[in-house]
Amino acid sequence: MAPPVTNGSRPAASVPRTTATSTPSTTPLSPARQEQQAVINDIKKKPTNQLTTADRKAFADALGSDKLLENMGFLGFFDQQVTAKMTEKLDADIAKFLQSNPNASLADIEKHVTERFKAQLSNMVVGKMALDMALEAMRKSLDKADAWEG
Repeated sequence: MAPPVTNGSRPAASVPRTTATSTPSTTPLSPARQEQQAVINDIKKKPTNQLTTADRKAFADALGSDKLLENMGFLGFFDQQVTAKMTEKLDADIAKFLQSNPNASLADIEKHVTERFKAQLSNMVVGKMALDMALEAMRKSLDKADAWEG
């Protein structure tokens, strides 16, 4: 173990940095995400005064799907039923927003979808943690009861 450095300059790195390692790499989008991004981009190109209710719904649905696909790596840690329930709640939130705001701007829709996705994801994580903690407490309680009987 090396002693801590208290004073002096920092030694030069033994391996020089190259632009390839210093720039963040971007992974290509999956075909499903590319499809959602294409819908989003096509609708964004339309003039605001020509947007229909169907356009707004398609935009919101594509944004919601894209958020789910973007976070699928993290969502994969959860049971498929939990993710499906989150998707249903997000869809219901989006539908309710579009119903109460039929002429919402694309920026408003995007903001709403992002906020609701974050809220649903947070609720899912907190709910899962609470369930895990309750199961762990129950397991400890049962282990303690088994110890008394033995």
